[in-house]
Amino acid sequence: MAPQGDEAAVVAAAPAGQPGTVVRRYNLDTGAELTVKGKRPYRESKKDVRQYWGAVYAPQAAGADRQILALHGSRAELYDGAARLVTRTNPHGQVRAVGYSSDGKFMLTAGDDGTIKVWDAASRKKVCQIVNPHGEMPASIQSAVFSPVKQSYEILSAGRDNWARLWSWDGKAAEPTAAKKWKHDSIVRSATFSHDGQRVVCACEDGTAWIWKADDDQQPIGKTPKWDPDKAAQGGHQGPVLTAAFSQTTADWIVTGGEDSLAYVWSVGNQLTLHSILKGHAAAVRCAAFSPDDRRIVTGSGDTFAKLWDPRLPNGGGAAANANDRNARELLNLSRHVRAVTSVAFSPGVGDTVLTASSDGDTVLWLSKPAPAGN
Repeated sequence: MAPQGDEAAVVAAAPAGQPGTVVRRYNLDTGAELTVKGKRPYRESKKDVRQYWGAVYAPQAAGADRQILALHGSRAELYDGAARLVTRTNPHGQVRAVGYSSDGKFMLTAGDDGTIKVWDAASRKKVCQIVNPHGEMPASIQSAVFSPVKQSYEILSAGRDNWARLWSWDGKAAEPTAAKKWKHDSIVRSATFSHDGQRVVCACEDGTAWIWKADDDQQPIGKTPKWDPDKAAQGGHQGPVLTAAFSQTTADWIVTGGEDSLAYVWSVGNQLTLHSILKGHAAAVRCAAFSPDDRRIVTGSGDTFAKLWDPRLPNGGGAAANANDRNARELLNLSRHVRAVTSVAFSPGVGDTVLTASSDGDTVLWLSKPAPAGN
């Protein structure tokens, strides 16, 4: 709706027999379509296959020249009141990652255009940029995050070039400086910090997860083993590791989720050793997180379900009865989504709620424990 309240822009499917979508404007008093000299001003010919996703009026537009910002594909196009193209921009391509700095002053985005951009959260202006940190191949950046440490603007990125990289930024420079880089044997799907910023875990295409000290890029603390049927007791993913996360209270545990529909909990000591197996999903485990007290884990999967687990052994406490008895106890099966669960998180504090997001377009807030009788 226009700021003046008298007209609206609508994004709709193109007329029958024509590809793409169209942008049209209507007078809200009469319901009549607004045209320019009797013709629809926005393109909708067979030669134009653009897919518009949305359209918004410029908030400060006035008079007859009402500017409209139309979004399609990876571009944004600004039109004047006569539907003439004023400017076009492609800020990123497909966005791979977003996040805030620990103090909330800056936002981070990473895209398929090969750039990581930092934005001032108040003014929304770009203040810093890293160009092709992982090479020029398509979708070279797989993930990017700010450090969780207060008053730190370090950025951790992972890429298709088999590297995870740490960037140092002071909050002012136009471009950060390379601080550390960690080499792996395959594509790094994701990289994230421990809660104190002292360690880094990287999930890799070859079925392994690597842990590094944030100040040492020469020798890893350890890596999870690849699946070996002759050494099933040691664990290991059969396929890419899609997600990895540290425990919250310490950095002594990690959880990994893979395309093999399994999640594993690993103990981080002098080497990574299998602690428990989270077995119950019927498709790839795409996301996982520890509760604030580390007594529960939530996983999200392509099977449309999120599940809560007690990773302690057996049946919720103690050590495994034998080397093969490492299955964690499933506490809750969260069934509401109709497509893959893509993101999961516990609420801060005591973690009494869980938030899940899905490619079905819904975000759902759950109780992370069964409700008391009568509630």
